[in-house]
Amino acid sequence: MMMKNNHTLMVGLALVSIIYSSSYISTHAQRHHRHQQQLPSQQQCHPDFDDNKSQYIIGYGSLIDEVSKRNTDDTAGTNYPIILSGYQRSWSVYGNLPGLNTIFLTVTYNVSSSFNGVIYKTINIISYDIREYIYCRLKVNETNLILLNDTRNILDINRQIWIYTSKRSHDSNESKSGTTASATTTTPPSQTTTATILTIPSRRFPIVQSYVDIFIRGCLNISKTYKYFDDSYAKMCISSTSYWPIRRGEWINDRIFPRRPLIYEPMAREVDQLLYTMIPYSFKIISFERSDNNNNNNNNNNNEEGE
Repeated sequence: MMMKNNHTLMVGLALVSIIYSSSYISTHAQRHHRHQQQLPSQQQCHPDFDDNKSQYIIGYGSLIDEVSKRNTDDTAGTNYPIILSGYQRSWSVYGNLPGLNTIFLTVTYNVSSSFNGVIYKTINIISYDIREYIYCRLKVNETNLILLNDTRNILDINRQIWIYTSKRSHDSNESKSGTTASATTTTPPSQTTTATILTIPSRRFPIVQSYVDIFIRGCLNISKTYKYFDDSYAKMCISSTSYWPIRRGEWINDRIFPRRPLIYEPMAREVDQLLYTMIPYSFKIISFERSDNNNNNNNNNNNEEGE
C-alpha cells in the first residue's frame, strides 16, 4: 500500500504517536517480565531464500543509518522509509560477548503496535545473517507494510522481504507473521504478554549512547532526505520505540569525548536535542561509565533478575 499524500502520512505518524504515548507509563510498569524460549536451529533462524527473487531487508535500528549499513554491504540499495504494523520495536535484546554487554533494539510481534524504519534491496543476505548473529531472519507479511515516500513501484514485483528479530521471539513471530489481525491477539502495547519481552535496560545490560547515535542519526538523515517529513520521521523513531530507561545507570554515555561529542559525532547536537524533546526524563538520567563504579555495579548485578 502506498501513501499518496502528506496528509495521510501525518495521520499515520500521529496514530503511532498516540498509541505509544497512551502506553508509555504502563509499559514500564511491566518492564521486569521476562520470557525464555528454546533457541531455534540455524535452519529455522536463517531460512533459505529464493535466488530467483529480489531480496529486501527492513531496517529499524542501526540499518537505518547508511554508513552503518554500507559497512556491511556497500552494494545495498537506497533506503526507503516505511511503517510496519504488527510489530513492536523495543530495547529488549542483549549481546552475548564474554565481557561487557549492552542492550540493542529488536522487534517482536504485537498486532496493536507499529514502528517506522526503512526498506532496501540487497544481494548479500548472508552478510546480514553474519552481522545480525543475535537475531533470526523472518519473512515479512507484506500486508503490514506501508511505504512512506511518493515513489511508486520502487519494489520489484518478484521479491522476498525480511526482518531480523531476536532469537527468543522468533518462534512466536514465525507462527503468527502470516496471520491476519482478526486471527491474532489484540493485546495493546501496554499489556504485552511476557512472550514478547526478552529483557530490559539495566545496569548489567545498559543502552549505550554510541548505538543510540547511529540509530537516531539514520532517522534524522531520512527526515532530511524526504523533506516533507520535517522532523516527524525522526520523532517517530523515538516515540515508536519502547523501554527507554527510567533509572540511572540504564543508559550510558560512551561517546569518545562525551563533553565534546561533535569531534567524532557531527550530528550529536541534533541527536541530543531530539532526545531531550521526546524523552526528557530518560535523557536527563544518562550516566557516564566510571571505572570507580565498576565494582559497585558488579555487586548490584548480583541482585538483578535473570536474563
